[in-house]
Amino acid sequence: MVTIVLSYFDLHFKYWNYFEKLIVIRHGTKFALNYAIRMPD
Repeated sequence: MVTIVLSYFDLHFKYWNYFEKLIVIRHGTKFALNYAIRMPD
């Protein structure tokens, strides 16, 4: 029972880290595009 719970939490945290990275990358690209459009070189 304990091992099942631990493996579930491990899987959940791995998945959440992946999801969080995806969100950060999407927001980062949006911010970079907005910044590039507003302040062109």
